[in-house]
Amino acid sequence: MADVVNRDRIFTVAHDICVENSAGYRRKFAAVEVSSMELLKHYVAAQERHILFDFDWTCIGPNVEDLDEETLNQMRVPKFNLSFDDQEFKNLRETRNFDAIFLTKVLSLKKDPVQYLRRCKELLRDSGLIVLSEITQHHELALIIHALQGLDFEACDETRVYGKYFSTNQLEDTFEQAGYWVCFKQTDPALITTTYVLKKIPKLAREITKVNLDDVSKFDWVEPLQKTILDHLNEPEHKVIQLTSTRVKSTGILGFDRSLNREYVKTSKFRIVCDFSTKKEYREEETRNIDFDDPEVQKLLQLDMHSNHFRNGEWGSIRDLEIKEGERMALKECEHAFVNTLAYGDVSSVAWVESPNQYLVEALSEGSKQELCSVYYAALNFRDIMLAYGQIPPDAIPGQFADNDCLLGMEFSGRLKSGKRVMGIVSAQALATTVITDSTFLWDVPKHWSLADAATVPVAYLTAYYALIIRGNLQQGDKILIHSGSGGVGQAAIAICLSYDCEVFTTTIILPTPETLVLNNTFRE
Repeated sequence: MADVVNRDRIFTVAHDICVENSAGYRRKFAAVEVSSMELLKHYVAAQERHILFDFDWTCIGPNVEDLDEETLNQMRVPKFNLSFDDQEFKNLRETRNFDAIFLTKVLSLKKDPVQYLRRCKELLRDSGLIVLSEITQHHELALIIHALQGLDFEACDETRVYGKYFSTNQLEDTFEQAGYWVCFKQTDPALITTTYVLKKIPKLAREITKVNLDDVSKFDWVEPLQKTILDHLNEPEHKVIQLTSTRVKSTGILGFDRSLNREYVKTSKFRIVCDFSTKKEYREEETRNIDFDDPEVQKLLQLDMHSNHFRNGEWGSIRDLEIKEGERMALKECEHAFVNTLAYGDVSSVAWVESPNQYLVEALSEGSKQELCSVYYAALNFRDIMLAYGQIPPDAIPGQFADNDCLLGMEFSGRLKSGKRVMGIVSAQALATTVITDSTFLWDVPKHWSLADAATVPVAYLTAYYALIIRGNLQQGDKILIHSGSGGVGQAAIAICLSYDCEVFTTTIILPTPETLVLNNTFRE
């Protein structure tokens, strides 16, 4: 069960929250009453995501002598024998001021869980955290597992489920009585546990200085923020800086916040409150989704957590999670997807990948120049072949594509939401089920054209038009030499020149080939 409960993403997020809400290059964590070395290893393994920090782990409990001494020494984890159930609890000097402690299925063993949690508070620094997992569902399954493991079953309290297990309401009442705030709560139908992050209620209320970062044109907030930071560096811990972004949806506040935390890593002064809504009803300019006078918002901010992100009516925090090897090729039905090579330069790794268009569609507003188009056909161009085979690197493509997941595909044909047949171009990612593009680069498909034909037109004709008309300043009656006239761009150039009544000379392969036959049949004159 340790493997099931602690390798999951829920625990990873809880661990990340503890790291994020601590200060300094060294985080001080403790595993309390661990039932096995495997469980301790899972706790410690989560720190591998945070390579910039060092972690000092300690093992605490009444049965630490049962843990393998050699393994503890290899992991550099000291142990301290400390019983939380004694009549008089005496904490040790070495087991104080932890940033976070971790408990898994411990409370269900305690007759007085409130007293137990109060004693755990003595291990924590002010505002320290507890990551706690308890069985809250599928209690019959938990009983079977206990029986199979040969564990003794002892009922502790008749008000609990089977005298042992808590409901979520009972747990949260227990947390409140013990003097903790619930900062994180997550469960999964496939698990029998619920994971909480609890915060020791600080002695002093937080004094908040707000700095709004919504001005992304003049950046008038930069100097006031610099002064605020300097003023707060030597201030007590309860004086914090709150960075807010509630009106502009793309301020870059997450990256900016990470930079500040790295620069001022020795302090934990920064809190961020921002709106990352994607749905249209939450992205109207006049809509203010975060009302700081709202009692619910005030209650949330009272928790004094580092990250407070609002998205489409819900509060939480945005996290990056590793996709495990077995999940990389997981199949999923979805409306929005694009084609990409999963391994650079390896065309055998070409696969469909879910597209972020599912979120961008929600943000499209009426009257916007951005259009969603369902792709029926997409053309392969020479650039796509070169990219897929790794013969040119992605950064060789002009433009700002550093954050693009995929660069394959430039031209397409399909239908708009209204059903209109269109063809168009995008900077990248046209080999897809849907594209979002500027309506300036969409054209109606003539009735006598098929959509398959239309998909081959935009890039060739735009290239030729740009070269001849925009840059070459082609005039009526000019004489022009076109090399490789049988190619796509060559045929487009010939057609444009003939429409200007120009005299056209072209080069092609002398021997009769399919290409020369196409050229002869297309331009008989």
